[in-house]
Amino acid sequence: MRGTGGEIVDDRVVFLEDPRTVVESVVTRRQTGIDMNLEGFFLDSISVNGRAMYRNPYRPARLSDEDIAAATIVERMSMWVRGEGPPPYPLADGLQDHLLGLAIEESARLGRPVVTATEPWADAIGPDFEAGVPGES
Repeated sequence: MRGTGGEIVDDRVVFLEDPRTVVESVVTRRQTGIDMNLEGFFLDSISVNGRAMYRNPYRPARLSDEDIAAATIVERMSMWVRGEGPPPYPLADGLQDHLLGLAIEESARLGRPVVTATEPWADAIGPDFEAGVPGES
């Protein structure tokens, strides 16, 4: 996965710390219940260089990554519906993600790059938006 801030390849993260310094880090997934760990089987956390970037809010429930993602979106949706948080997945972001998915499929089918145009929802995505590339908003 590659973006304006860097890229993730397998368990490696590569990014520019400043205009001249490339930093490479390793992503570590702490999965319990393996290799004599008796805590039970669940995702505990994901860290980069020893710093936890994600902690499973549903531990110690034995959930797959997909189940954790679904539970998170349902929880955030319920908070939004009650007026206690932002929309969990803004429509403009969803539209842009779908546009990029369609462009990727078309590029694979045609065997050449596909360029997207600036769409009407671009203003709702944020100031870092570039045509065909989601911003970091």
